[in-house]
Amino acid sequence: MEGAGEFLTSTNLSESSGTTSIVVKALLSIAVLGFLFSMVSPRELVHAWSGASWDWIAGAVVLTPVHLLLRAFRWRSLLAGAGEPVEAARAFRSVMVGYAFAVSTPAEVGEIAARVRMHDGVAGPRILGLVLVEKVLHSLLILIPGIPALVLYLWGDPLTAWLALVAILVIVVSAALGTPRLLLLRFDETHPRLAPLARTLREIGTVQRRTLASLALATIAILLVYVVQEYLLLNAVTDLGITETWNGFWAGMSVRTLVPIFVMDLGIREASHVLFFGRYGVDASAAMAVSLLMFCINILLPSLAGLAFLFRKEAIRS
Repeated sequence: MEGAGEFLTSTNLSESSGTTSIVVKALLSIAVLGFLFSMVSPRELVHAWSGASWDWIAGAVVLTPVHLLLRAFRWRSLLAGAGEPVEAARAFRSVMVGYAFAVSTPAEVGEIAARVRMHDGVAGPRILGLVLVEKVLHSLLILIPGIPALVLYLWGDPLTAWLALVAILVIVVSAALGTPRLLLLRFDETHPRLAPLARTLREIGTVQRRTLASLALATIAILLVYVVQEYLLLNAVTDLGITETWNGFWAGMSVRTLVPIFVMDLGIREASHVLFFGRYGVDASAAMAVSLLMFCINILLPSLAGLAFLFRKEAIRS
């Protein structure tokens, strides 16, 4: 089996270009956050947090393990569908460790390396193919409601939003029908540059439709947990209805999916909260407070827990 480092090297992921990418992303995040903090002072953020209803915040925090368990269920189902069944605990550890590396590496390639490391008996190209399936499906299920929500924000016309929904569904269905033909394309597996791509495409092609259906249901559940968390946190610091929360959430998620050029979405997450929820009368300081809380409970804390899982695994090995 190829090790994580060897596998990533074989897929021509350049370390220098990766370093450049994360530096550029970090600078973008710092620039946008700097602009936002010129609008909202730290004192205003502290005031928003101090006046928050902590029972609502506690409800959002309690939901964090739920979406992590759903992620583990999705990953385990994907592995089982590819003929690589694993126990639930191992799938959960893999997701947690991958989570930590995904948010801190360019294009989230660290998640691939981490999952290869956590699944010693599974070939690297198979892990890469399965992770790509997971991520593409996750992004599509964000954009299906996200693009209409973004259109509604930009033009304010429900009919245009419905037409956008129909258009994106047509695109998604057409792409889904055409994907099997793409995966049938043959590449020269003996060529050092094409071999990793050929193996990865072959692994993607082994995922069955019923497996994709279960993955889609798990992904929808994960995203709905995020919506509920957003609603709870918003109502901890302000008063906002579920319809407004729904529209603002999906518009922001679609922007972050279409513009993945920030470290851990820092900057773009806060800007989208200020922009989209500001339309419904949410103060900029309250919107930023909610955004930073979402970052802490859904990214920072799970990432730290993932590193703890990794260190424990390495300690046992040594």
